[in-house]
Amino acid sequence: MPPFNYVANVTVQGRDSTGPCRGDSRGTRESHAHPSYSERQTWASVAAAYDTYTSPLRPCHDDLKTIERAAHDWSSAHPGRAMRTLLLGATPDIAKLNWPLHLKLVAMDSSTAVIKAIWPGDVRGHRWATCGNWLSLPLRAGSCDMVVGDGALTASRYPDEWRAMAATLRDVLSDSGVLALRCFARMEHPETPDRVIQDLLGGKVGNINHFKFRLFIALQRSTDEGCPVRDAYRFLRSRVSDEALRSIPGWSEAAINGFELWRHADTVYTFPTLSEVRSVLGEFLRERKVWFPSYTLGDNCPTLLWTRS
Repeated sequence: MPPFNYVANVTVQGRDSTGPCRGDSRGTRESHAHPSYSERQTWASVAAAYDTYTSPLRPCHDDLKTIERAAHDWSSAHPGRAMRTLLLGATPDIAKLNWPLHLKLVAMDSSTAVIKAIWPGDVRGHRWATCGNWLSLPLRAGSCDMVVGDGALTASRYPDEWRAMAATLRDVLSDSGVLALRCFARMEHPETPDRVIQDLLGGKVGNINHFKFRLFIALQRSTDEGCPVRDAYRFLRSRVSDEALRSIPGWSEAAINGFELWRHADTVYTFPTLSEVRSVLGEFLRERKVWFPSYTLGDNCPTLLWTRS
């Protein structure tokens, strides 16, 4: 049975849905009824590579403890109530948190490949995974006590889709509900793409996940435009040879070959500044707290806590 107050048919564990599975507003800059082949391939590749991700691409101890603390704070303020939680995406580290007792959690992702690859499994009576559309949630107004997203809006268009998501999430939050959202944000004065390449060739970028994160942010010319993944591929290939990539200590052949998945990707990533995040979400929600993790590039990965009022 679905966890709480569904008003439309949904699909558990990523099987085909009764309607178009146009999930989480991620993907191309246009609105399509069905994900493109390239988009499906992009999220399938993300799922396949998930185990190789580290911070900042994957939530780590600081991020997870922040969510746990917010969840237990809500539970302590509402003793005896089952906390109804919506997880935007199928992030396994969040699904397996030390949640309060009597949790009712539904995770929603657009990609069946992602769900099948990384979801840790349903727990009868407590947590479910489904394929669905974040901009058209099959949930009644006020039915969620907590909504959690990890980089959930990064592939959404700013400001229009961010604004639409904020309105949608405000609608499904209960009067006492909270939204915990880890954002990928650029600094007010970001570094240049050439600086990222210079650090890469000089052995100063850390691991491959740090490099990807820095490169995408540096290549974004404006928040409205975002950073098309295929543009990142072209830039990287114009600056760095395969031989140079293979000479970097700790980078596996599989990880290097993974850059080829960027070549034809339709996905566009968006990195607003923290002030831009606050500007749009603040139209619909009230910011309560912000936390910054201690890991490398943590200043770009704040978790913000929001309420309806």
